[in-house]
Amino acid sequence: MFIDWELSSTLRDDSANRRSGLLAMPLPSRENSARLPDRVRDNWAEGDSAASYAEYRSYPTSKSALRPAIEDAFQARTTKSDKVDNSRELRRSNSSC
Repeated sequence: MFIDWELSSTLRDDSANRRSGLLAMPLPSRENSARLPDRVRDNWAEGDSAASYAEYRSYPTSKSALRPAIEDAFQARTTKSDKVDNSRELRRSNSSC
């Protein structure tokens, strides 16, 4: 389950909200595939990491595998800020994936 306003807030960069990184990982029970929320898809270009603000990775098998994914999402806040697309209208209700 996801809440669209949390994703939107993550992408905002203003005096009240500093932008955060956006990292999406499917749960192992989803066999490393998932239907991404629309706002995540707006910020991820499949197969083109350079054109994507969001990071989409397989679920890590160790802490050492998780660390680079978090770091890449964190760095994107400044290195890929021009790739952010937060133009979608906020959903009126929560959704499940």
